[in-house]
Amino acid sequence: MKKTVLILSLAMLSLSAMATESRFVLCDSTRALLSGVKMEFLNINSIPVTSSWDGLIRYTFPANVSSAKVMFTGKGIDTLRMTITPTECPQWIVLKRRTVFRDLRDDRLYYTVDRRGKVKPVTATGRKKGKEVVEVEVLDMVADEGALYEMAETSTYSRERRPSPSLAPEANTLQAGKLTAGEVNDFAKWHLWENILKQSHAQFVGDWKMNVSERYRVQITNAAQFPLADVPVALVDVKGDTLFRARTDNTGHAELWANVLESSSETLFISCAGMRRSAPKRYPEENIFVVDQPCNAPDNVDVFFIMDATGSMGDELRYMNAELQDVIRRSQSAVEGVTIRTGAMVYRDHTDDYVNRLSALTEDMTITQAFLNKQQAGGGGDYEEAVPEALMAAVNVAEWSTHARARIAFLILDAPCHQDSTTIALLHQQILAAAEAGIRIVPVVCSGLRESGELLMRELALLSNGTSFFLTDDSGIGDKHLKPTTDSLKVEHLNDMLVRTIIEFSRMPDCTEQWADSALNPTDEEAFVPNPFSQEDLAKDSTLVPNPTEVQPLRPVEDVLNVRPNPCKDFFLVDLPLGADAAYLVDITGKTLQALGPQPAGAGLLSVNVSGYATGIYFIKAFVEGNWYTRKVIVK
Repeated sequence: MKKTVLILSLAMLSLSAMATESRFVLCDSTRALLSGVKMEFLNINSIPVTSSWDGLIRYTFPANVSSAKVMFTGKGIDTLRMTITPTECPQWIVLKRRTVFRDLRDDRLYYTVDRRGKVKPVTATGRKKGKEVVEVEVLDMVADEGALYEMAETSTYSRERRPSPSLAPEANTLQAGKLTAGEVNDFAKWHLWENILKQSHAQFVGDWKMNVSERYRVQITNAAQFPLADVPVALVDVKGDTLFRARTDNTGHAELWANVLESSSETLFISCAGMRRSAPKRYPEENIFVVDQPCNAPDNVDVFFIMDATGSMGDELRYMNAELQDVIRRSQSAVEGVTIRTGAMVYRDHTDDYVNRLSALTEDMTITQAFLNKQQAGGGGDYEEAVPEALMAAVNVAEWSTHARARIAFLILDAPCHQDSTTIALLHQQILAAAEAGIRIVPVVCSGLRESGELLMRELALLSNGTSFFLTDDSGIGDKHLKPTTDSLKVEHLNDMLVRTIIEFSRMPDCTEQWADSALNPTDEEAFVPNPFSQEDLAKDSTLVPNPTEVQPLRPVEDVLNVRPNPCKDFFLVDLPLGADAAYLVDITGKTLQALGPQPAGAGLLSVNVSGYATGIYFIKAFVEGNWYTRKVIVK
């Protein structure tokens, strides 16, 4: 009996080892996902497979089958025959979409266009020849009505020419620079984030089934201390299971998180570039890796806009289109020597006309602008929208660069996703996928979001190494906006904030020593690097500064804070002649790297060790006599 069971087990293992699952996505030429497309097998006896709502087809090749001849069929697409193999299955299969015209005067009559641009009836219509103009509705048809593609506007079509390409609403003529917003960077004020989780937002922590508190910060440089961007990094447990994957940003840093979804082993490892290190240090300490690679500053940046287009976004969506086109134009020249690709998506919910519409990333900014010009708000009806589905399409379909110094996704919305278990699971899957792909999510919160949604947006930003924006009432546009839970909010124009973030997330040394010297030139960067805390925050948390000095009038910075040598290599000295209640070393985005502690007056020069840090821009922040003072430091 045992022998029989053993033989059967070995046979099952052999068959399962030989069987291969293939996964690919069906889409049209614009990367719109096609659901409901049937894949039939022509040379093997197998049950047809239909693509799911996200365009995905899964098929397990039977044992001993080396290839399959298949045929794809569906409403609104041309039939495609091809051969697929389990070892060389494509990631995408692009199907040709047919444009169909419905006669507005008779819903039973349909037409299509041949290769010469002539209108032909799809079925026998009995219409007489000689009718030169047919009033039609243009239907860009895909697999079914739930598929993710745009329905064009009504137009008049002449049988002697192709349809006019201008089927969209008139271009948005609203002026840019109207929307106002403030940034909440929880990396810059980590103590405040910890307080939010334990106090003000503790009741909402369980809503999204994520733990965003166990942070591991990684710095990767080469031997010359140049930051290495876009390097895959992973946090692994003792069993070899990967807990979190990320990629280094333009400063050579990556953020890793333990126990995001469930508790795991306390024995952890960080893995990157073929190296594995045990017992990693939790934040605020840093895990520094020196990798034997040349300086690798990629010359491309991807910027993608994901926009909620439901009815509640009406006013803000119109203005947002103008803002984003201004940002796209300005971003093209924002970072010298870098190619910026742009793309955009709008999304609604499953009960609306569409789930999402997408324009893939491209170097031609006019394509993104034309796409945004066509969009209008509508649908909705309930509070929650299809946020995870939008993230899924953005992560998988937007055609992100395989190697880039920055991939930025601005998520513009006024509502979170639904909270059923299936949606939450999809949300988890997509945020982890975004982090693994190095896509930095920057939520832009519009009017209507509640505190639970605020918590989710800030969690998405942290898990993907991004930051959070909140529109404010200062512009007078839209309904009342949520005031985020923070100590202070510096209000500025949204388009300036977006461009500044693209610069901060993209700026890198050019692999020469000249970059460090030129970076000392005066800029506006200092004004936007967040202070670690404010006077309001200090009043709420006495542990930040146990005995603060009485507030005094603001002094010239040179009388309070000086740094030398600057630029520096392995260390620099900080001169605080009046002392300081607190001092910090922060990076260009405001992330705290070192807490330098209080310094009494007359204590002498403070030495700051930066020997393991990547060459780049840093700042010393000193809290003196109730005021913040900032000095830029260049590490070579």
